[in-house]
Amino acid sequence: MLYRLFPWSQSASPSEPGGPLYNPRRQQGSGRHDGPALYGALYLSRSELSPIAEWLAAFRGQGL
Repeated sequence: MLYRLFPWSQSASPSEPGGPLYNPRRQQGSGRHDGPALYGALYLSRSELSPIAEWLAAFRGQGL
């Protein structure tokens, strides 16, 4: 089983924003080994906590 974190929308088709196959490329690139201008990359994990930690990493160094 693989896990990922995304803003799910019940009314979205799989490849639309809110769908499980939609990949917002604007979140790619910074500090990653991928080419958002060429292809989309999904962050998937075998652990259900890893996608949450990846999403929270954007807030490192910020105060509460």
